[in-house]
Amino acid sequence: MQHEEQERRRLGLLPDVPLSPSIRRELYLKFKEDNPETWQEILEVHDMIDNIQCSPQTIAQRTQAFSKARK
Repeated sequence: MQHEEQERRRLGLLPDVPLSPSIRRELYLKFKEDNPETWQEILEVHDMIDNIQCSPQTIAQRTQAFSKARK
């Protein structure tokens, strides 16, 4: 998980505690609780940025994707 340290702090977890599915669920619920108005948008933008960074696109394709994201 890219933001694992931040999410562990959100629940007060120690760095060596394994992230089980139930802990990941708690993290997700806490994230939604901490960002009630914007959690969906945050995740959508994060996903778009992650997809853009991982894909081998031309500058024109990235510009088009960025323009779509801004709408």
